[in-house]
Amino acid sequence: MRLLLLALILLFAGPAHAQLSVERAFPNLTFSGPIGLEHDPINEDRLYVVEQAGIVQMFTIDPDVASASEFIDIRDRISAGGEKGLLGLAFHPDYETNGYLFVNYSTRNPHRSRVSRFSRSTADPDVADPTSELILLEIDQPFSNHNGGGLAFGPDGYLYASFGDGGSGGDPEENGEADSTLLGAILRLDVDGGGTAPDCGEVGGKPATNYTVPPNDIADGPGESCDEIYAWGLRNPWRFSFDRETGEGWIADVGQNQWEEINRMQDNGNYGWNMYEANACFDGPCDPEGLVFPVWDYNHSLGCSVTGGYVYRGSEVPELEGRYIYGDYCSGRVWALDDSGDEAENEQVFRFPASPFPALTSFGEDANGELYLVRQSGQVYRFFSETLSTGGDPATGGIRLDLDGPNPFTATTILTFELAEAGPMRIAVYDVLGREVAVLRDGPASAGEGTVTFGAAGLPAGLYVVRLEAVGTTRTRKVLLVR
Repeated sequence: MRLLLLALILLFAGPAHAQLSVERAFPNLTFSGPIGLEHDPINEDRLYVVEQAGIVQMFTIDPDVASASEFIDIRDRISAGGEKGLLGLAFHPDYETNGYLFVNYSTRNPHRSRVSRFSRSTADPDVADPTSELILLEIDQPFSNHNGGGLAFGPDGYLYASFGDGGSGGDPEENGEADSTLLGAILRLDVDGGGTAPDCGEVGGKPATNYTVPPNDIADGPGESCDEIYAWGLRNPWRFSFDRETGEGWIADVGQNQWEEINRMQDNGNYGWNMYEANACFDGPCDPEGLVFPVWDYNHSLGCSVTGGYVYRGSEVPELEGRYIYGDYCSGRVWALDDSGDEAENEQVFRFPASPFPALTSFGEDANGELYLVRQSGQVYRFFSETLSTGGDPATGGIRLDLDGPNPFTATTILTFELAEAGPMRIAVYDVLGREVAVLRDGPASAGEGTVTFGAAGLPAGLYVVRLEAVGTTRTRKVLLVR
């Protein structure tokens, strides 16, 4: 029993100052192969989930939401599976006015990466028109993997798009260190006109015409470096994002055999692949001159494929403020990276159980900067903070939830609660996957103190979260069941 207890504590407990857990944000919704989440630029109560097969689903931010609606379906033009599919979605900064949205996806026969613009339907503003496609850019893909596929508008109003090195292993075509190809790079495009003509971009084998090139540092006119490139020397950037407060860009680049890396984005930054894998020489001779090295890296004892996230700027989990939150697809580890001091500091704040396979595909923000985690098995999660949510002062309008019984416990434990005012109250228990496993109380309650007993008969050993909802507030407590 001691070994079981120690293993569970090590698996789920975060550092002392960052006691975080995750819960199913929308327990009634399960998506098909989700790989991205975006918020609505007009209605802050809406989110969009990108499904790899080619559908974008829209739904309301409500823990009780029971269904999502189809926003756009472009499966008929997408090759999906493995690392291919509908991989990125971005709404134009002026979406409310022009109704433009942009996608990054893998095409069929031949295999290409394509960036296209679609328009909101004129008949129904709650859907996009799949017949409105305007193709901006196509890139031939020599192999099926390393498609990248990220899309985001930067604080400068330009569209950024990421692409991997073309695939296979070890970058056999040497695309990463070549600035004469759009592979292995993050591009910056002006989709509103006003820049110079496209340099390397093509559509159907002909020069692209539906975007222009802003003043990227690498731009030298036709003939040498591809003017569209903003950052290069990348293997397979799986998610980049911009800090909504500072505007700084962050890139998570998937490694080859040993190292995963986190980078700060900079104009004409060369990140060294395939000469370097993170800080390690990969295909020498290795010359560090002029290269940009990672803010942080980790080896494959901790995971196998980095999933990039966001700098947290929400309000519900203050422990994460200003930290870059990212994770690993294979191990389910989630970290918070602080690069504000002289030396970067990185800490694990959560880990999904090893079974079922974590498959952490993406992170997403809502309009208020709250962070969501997406798993390929179909669920969307969100953080909640035990440090923030336990305790409370009923005298100032809060509620309180405390443990009065044993923790860890073997059969039953007791919790006490206190409400500042009478009203509806619900106390439920959730497992680590966010599934509700017990309801301890649900109904009207008087102001003052009370107790509830959590009897865990029939439940497996593990970590559980008791959640109290009352007076428009939530409090939680972690409890550990051992056998």
